[in-house]
Amino acid sequence: MATVAVEGGAPVDVPELRLARGVALSGSVAGLAPGEIPYVEAKSEDGAWERGILAKDGTYRIPDLGPGTWIVTVRLDNRESSTRVRILPQDNVMRVDLALAEPEAPAPE
Repeated sequence: MATVAVEGGAPVDVPELRLARGVALSGSVAGLAPGEIPYVEAKSEDGAWERGILAKDGTYRIPDLGPGTWIVTVRLDNRESSTRVRILPQDNVMRVDLALAEPEAPAPE
C-alpha cells in the first residue's frame, strides 16, 4: 500500500498506484544526403500525434508513445515513407529504422 499526499488535504492510502510511462521509439533514417534533416512523426489510430526529435546524424527519437498502433512517417521535400508499429503495454524501448526513397529524376523533355 502506498501513501499519497493530496494538495490541501491529509495523506491518503492507495491500495495500488501504477503510473503509465510511454515507450521511447528511436531509429535512423537512410537515404539522406549530408545536411538533410527530415521531418519524423507518429500518429496513432485514435488521433494522437507526436513529433520526432531529430539529430544531424540522421537519427530520430520520439520519447513518449503509449500502447497501440502507430504510423511512423519520415518526410523530406517530396519524399515520404511510412511504417506501422504496434506498441504493447509491456514495451519500454523500440527501434524502427526508416528509409527515404531517392529523389525522382526529372522527366526527359
